[in-house]
Amino acid sequence: MSFKYGGFSKVGFKRENNEDFLMVKEFDPETVLAIIADGAGSEPSKLQPAQLACRKISEMIERVYDRGGGKELLIRNAEVFLREAVMMVNQILGAFRTANEEIYSGFSAALTCVLFSSEEKEARMSLVHTGNTRLYLIRRDSGGNAAIRQMTKDQTVAQILVDDGKISEEQYYFHEARAKLICPLGSFEVPQIDSFSGKIRKDCLFLMTTDGIHCAIRPEPMASLVLENPNFDEACVTLCNAAESLKSNDDYGAILLQCV
Repeated sequence: MSFKYGGFSKVGFKRENNEDFLMVKEFDPETVLAIIADGAGSEPSKLQPAQLACRKISEMIERVYDRGGGKELLIRNAEVFLREAVMMVNQILGAFRTANEEIYSGFSAALTCVLFSSEEKEARMSLVHTGNTRLYLIRRDSGGNAAIRQMTKDQTVAQILVDDGKISEEQYYFHEARAKLICPLGSFEVPQIDSFSGKIRKDCLFLMTTDGIHCAIRPEPMASLVLENPNFDEACVTLCNAAESLKSNDDYGAILLQCV
């Protein structure tokens, strides 16, 4: 088995600087790392925290993969290595803030990172997540309709309000605290990192998004837009353009991936 994937990102409505960044790194046809990140506190034409985070995670995972017996070691301990990579990024971003609080006071990032792998006839995924980027699982139900499930949970103040029953899930998307992260990378010594691993099926389609998309477009319309276009790059472009047409004032990023 191998993986089919595509992605796209663009600057948000009336914004000058795209602080979203995405990366898909194929180590071999059966081992793919997908990362989507949403940065904050940067300036145009200067160092971007989301880009820095993606590149550093990719570099660390590639070093593990390239070592003798590294592929098997990586796959067997994917959650451990991914968590360590995210912790490293947290320290790097925090170092910028410590070195120059005036320039890098808001230098931080949210990200979702997934290692997809297949061995013989079994495909697996291992995920680490922090912040309010998201991973969705999309497929068609028995009636042929688009079915979508959010696999990550936003770490935001607004999500706490939802969990406490103070606002509804629909109100979440309009609440000012939906973008207020509880523990962004670079801001705390020990960030909150969610992780899990599991088997995946060939009919599973995975969508990774930044909040510029998923706070503008509800899950079911997102799934329909994705399933209407078999070209993954074009589908991601369509999602970004749809969010822009709704005048979502955050940046847009999307990755689609499927085991084939």
